[in-house]
Amino acid sequence: MKTPETPTKPLLEPGEVIYAPGWDYCYQVVSGPFCRINFVQWQGRLASTPSDPQLYISYLIRALGSKNVSRVIIKSTNFQAGFR
Repeated sequence: MKTPETPTKPLLEPGEVIYAPGWDYCYQVVSGPFCRINFVQWQGRLASTPSDPQLYISYLIRALGSKNVSRVIIKSTNFQAGFR
């Protein structure tokens, strides 16, 4: 049984090659899915909160043959981050 804290299978896996209309190159996924975190002081305590919008996940990608890494943010209906 899946619980809200358990992520489903990621849409993309490291090593997969992706392309979208309008891109100049094919890109290789070089990370698993992640969500950026903001740390804030709240009522004297350090708290963390996701900085990406809900239902969006980030991946690190690089153009095939390149060493430069970029971040892409993808809207997902299949992934639920495990924040409490």
